[in-house]
Amino acid sequence: MAVERRYDLADFEAIWELSVAVPTGMAVADPAGTFEVKLWYRTAIACGLFPMVLGTAIFAAWLFTDLDALEIIGLLFIYGGIVLFAAGIASLLIFVSRARKGGIAYRRPTTLALAVLILNVPLCAAYISIAFAMESAHVVTVVNRAGMPIESLTLTDPAGRQFRIGTVGPGQVRHACLDFSGEGAVQFSLNVDGEARAGTLIGYLADPLGSSATLRLSAELTLQASEEFRRVSLADFLRYCVPGWRT
Repeated sequence: MAVERRYDLADFEAIWELSVAVPTGMAVADPAGTFEVKLWYRTAIACGLFPMVLGTAIFAAWLFTDLDALEIIGLLFIYGGIVLFAAGIASLLIFVSRARKGGIAYRRPTTLALAVLILNVPLCAAYISIAFAMESAHVVTVVNRAGMPIESLTLTDPAGRQFRIGTVGPGQVRHACLDFSGEGAVQFSLNVDGEARAGTLIGYLADPLGSSATLRLSAELTLQASEEFRRVSLADFLRYCVPGWRT
């Protein structure tokens, strides 16, 4: 009674090494077309690892350099990743089909390849979420150079929502990561030496674009507001936005 021989991936490697070592002209057995089966499996793995590694490299470079070109490359790479994911699934299906016909064990390698491919989905979602959070974050810095505190500091965004910063003591600097929304001006109101003051912190806010704004009170009790529309740096994002995540 004939016993069916089932080949595992270890057999693939042994056959591959043997084929390299045997001199030209000598035939090497390739049971059940294992070389072709292994090729489909490696293609599926490559389709999973390539976007994972390169996508992570692009994201890391964007975090530390803030190059606009990397944003475009990253967006284009998302579409490329979708194509590679589909190609990887197709290669894996072909691998399973050929392996079953050739009596080759396929369950464990299929699980591994599928895990590598699927891992790209949450990884890509995490990178997109972090990028959007950093692009839309608003960091407000309040600098008090006067000899008296800034009291009852309140910011009002274009949507009418109020953010109470509270009291900023003499010589203190306060930072806040705020979730502004709407389009229009961001207003501030405060009290200094018993006098109520109000003004504009950000002239025009275009949600969801982020911004960095600074409100300064000089030693002469003069208020000055400045704004800059740019992505919050990684250091500022980690320092002011992550712990309390947008107070």
